[in-house]
Amino acid sequence: MKPIVVITRSDTGYAREVVRHLCDAGQAPALILIGSRVESLLFNLRSLRRVMRRLGVVEAIRRLRRSRSAPSFPVEAAALSAQAEQYGTPLRPYDSVNNGTMILSINALDDPVVVLAGCGLVDRSVIHVARGGCVNGHPAILPGIRGVDVVEWALVGEDEPLGVTAHLVVPQVDAGEILRVERVEPEAGEDFDAYNHRLVLRQAANLARAALDVANGSARKSPNSTDQGVLRFAAPDGVHREAREAFARRAALAKEQL
Repeated sequence: MKPIVVITRSDTGYAREVVRHLCDAGQAPALILIGSRVESLLFNLRSLRRVMRRLGVVEAIRRLRRSRSAPSFPVEAAALSAQAEQYGTPLRPYDSVNNGTMILSINALDDPVVVLAGCGLVDRSVIHVARGGCVNGHPAILPGIRGVDVVEWALVGEDEPLGVTAHLVVPQVDAGEILRVERVEPEAGEDFDAYNHRLVLRQAANLARAALDVANGSARKSPNSTDQGVLRFAAPDGVHREAREAFARRAALAKEQL
């Protein structure tokens, strides 16, 4: 079994769930790399700058307000520090994703599998030192909608099935070979926020299972035909509103079919 490294920008519920699933399967990470406060701040600033560049200042402010007003949901997993202590996993901070300290930490392991648990984009240097494979989770079914805000884009105009994908990481966005796909459709009467929480939990479980498959050599890879999909960027506020309305219709239809 190859050692597994988990990279996350902060102690999120998503990262906690990924680590919990790995530990429950008897394969605690050999290393957890977690962003410092500096990295978390830089990540948020980079994200806002990209939105401002593409959609303008007003949309960036609206996005910030949405993120601050989003409801928080509990997860079963303990804090990363507690899990690391329980399983004897080193927990090391980093100030910038893709920096030399991170590369050296990963490179010190033998044939590591690197799991991206919400750390943003990694460059070729991280992909290169992830000699056992670099694995990411995506909240949409690939090949299909790549990029960001993919749930919203899937609901508005795309008429795409909803679900999660675990895939290998390549320099192109969400373009690596597909490892595991799972449909996650709305449940009867479910609201959009509750669905997103459930989707995050399923994505974490799906990612952990894919990482274990890669680490033990049992992964089944399928092509990710990017020409069959579309790359989407940050969605404007109007798309977010339309997506909630479309989701409500899907949830109502699921209720009618009971």
